[in-house]
Amino acid sequence: MRALASGSAPPLEWEAAERPAFAPDERLPSGLKGNEIVYAGFDRQDSSLLTGRIISLQLTVGIWKGRLIQADGEAVSFEASVEADGRFSVRSTSLEGFSELPALQIAMTLGEREARGWVHNEMLLSISGRRRLTAGALSRLMRREGTDEDIEALLDYLSIQAEHHLRMFDRPVQKTVQHGEEQDGEVKSVTIDLADLKPGGAETESPLAGSHASSVPDQFDLAMTRLRRVLLGHGRSSSTPLQRTGDSVVTEEDNGDSKGGATSPDDEARKLGLNDFEREIGRLIKDAEGKPDIVRGLLTMELEVVMWMRVHRLSDPDGAHEFLRSWFPKACRIAEPDPTRLTSLQQHIVTTAAVLFCLGAQPTTAGDLHDSLERYFGGTLDREQAMRSLFPDVDTGFAGLLAGTSQEELGAALLFILAERTIRQQLADALALAAKRQSIPRDWDVFATQAGRELHEALSDPDWEYTVAAAYRSDLTGCAFKSHSFSPSAAAAYRRSRFVQCIYCQRFTVNLHP
Repeated sequence: MRALASGSAPPLEWEAAERPAFAPDERLPSGLKGNEIVYAGFDRQDSSLLTGRIISLQLTVGIWKGRLIQADGEAVSFEASVEADGRFSVRSTSLEGFSELPALQIAMTLGEREARGWVHNEMLLSISGRRRLTAGALSRLMRREGTDEDIEALLDYLSIQAEHHLRMFDRPVQKTVQHGEEQDGEVKSVTIDLADLKPGGAETESPLAGSHASSVPDQFDLAMTRLRRVLLGHGRSSSTPLQRTGDSVVTEEDNGDSKGGATSPDDEARKLGLNDFEREIGRLIKDAEGKPDIVRGLLTMELEVVMWMRVHRLSDPDGAHEFLRSWFPKACRIAEPDPTRLTSLQQHIVTTAAVLFCLGAQPTTAGDLHDSLERYFGGTLDREQAMRSLFPDVDTGFAGLLAGTSQEELGAALLFILAERTIRQQLADALALAAKRQSIPRDWDVFATQAGRELHEALSDPDWEYTVAAAYRSDLTGCAFKSHSFSPSAAAAYRRSRFVQCIYCQRFTVNLHP
């Protein structure tokens, strides 16, 4: 500003003028210009469903051709119908294998136009380090490319955080054949019914910890669900050989050229932490006595993880057979079925009985297997219930790879087991015949041993009621006549053969309880 002398002419003069014409410049979104980009992501629950949106200043309606591209160059193609706002969705089983990759690009073309972008994988991106089980390790395990470090991290995590995944392992396994796959006869889709696993509330309650999970969906749980499908053979062809993937635990100095020779499967299992995992799960099972829901989940987790390790990772069928033979009677002895629904453990127990029979694993007989099944179900097992409990596909789990049988042969083995009378049934029939003063056959399996022959002689006596009595309780550990306690060896024989002779009164106690 400046001062002007009074009366001087004004410094500015205004004249009327026409309003000038104005045309605003076209404004584009920052960074887009003439480019087209695409945003896509896999559905949280359905790994075969890809949804996304093309962001463009042009019309996007039409059939676009798309490609998902891995970091190593492998790609899968698809077609998608894009709406006016750029949205699209594609469902295909060929996309499912790509849903487990942490770094994935997408490219979509329509004529000369091309849109590019990255695929968002919330399941993997939301996983922070949980002990040593990282997103990368979980991704490689789901692709069956896990290294030794990934395996160690998984076993370490499950041995510490088992209680958080018991409901997942308790759910039954079902087979579904996707459209167009049945005629191929190779690729089968094994799904786990997770209707009761919706996030939040009591559905995600930790049975051991006694605390409720957050209502926010936990993508880590969804990733573990997919990993369980891998443990059960999902997506693996029935002709796939048993072989290890990933880095070997055998170092150069441990090769056959060294003095010690090649590393055995047991040594590899020890290095990977499988023995520690089994020991920790065994401790949790012992601590969960009287809690059937927790015991069911732990037994299923133990079986699926150990068998997957032995069969698929360590290529150790002998070790898998040995573990299966020890796991089956233990599970039948300490677990009990859920009367309201079919559980995964019930499926495993029934299927394992048929597998062990097909393997002819001595001294396992059909009668022994049937006796264990009766102990688990608490009585006579109905054939229809048993067949419903059998895994719906021989390639689900480990039956096909271990026993090399068809689904029909597996079902026939189960029916043969159920047709064989158990020791309990034979003892019950023998006491019924003795009560009617009828002859008792000597060739029954229960009378094959020296103790069995002595029992047969006692039952054949007209006054057998004074020398043979049925236990009035299933947990009886003493003589039914004088209540003398059994010695440790006699108690073991009583549990195994269901009858024992008291060393004090020389009379027999028979257990007819399931």
